[in-house]
Amino acid sequence: MDDLIEAVVLQTEIMELTADATPGGEAFVMDSRAEDGVGTVVSCLMRWGTLRPDDVVVSGLHHATVRAIQSSCGQLSRTRPKSTLRF
Repeated sequence: MDDLIEAVVLQTEIMELTADATPGGEAFVMDSRAEDGVGTVVSCLMRWGTLRPDDVVVSGLHHATVRAIQSSCGQLSRTRPKSTLRF
């Protein structure tokens, strides 16, 4: 999974892809799992828009509130398009 994320990020940097950073957004969910003491953790790639703590996320029939956002750089207060993250 980490190799896939690295490959996608590398491709977006090489191709100099850009996206709209307006609130709301769309992301591709790559993985989700339940972790002890944390709850459900989702790994995704933001396609467009931004994501902040306390935002509501909908995927299919399921929904959740974002409590914290992490990237490879550490804890984030909001996301940008083209970013890979866990929340």
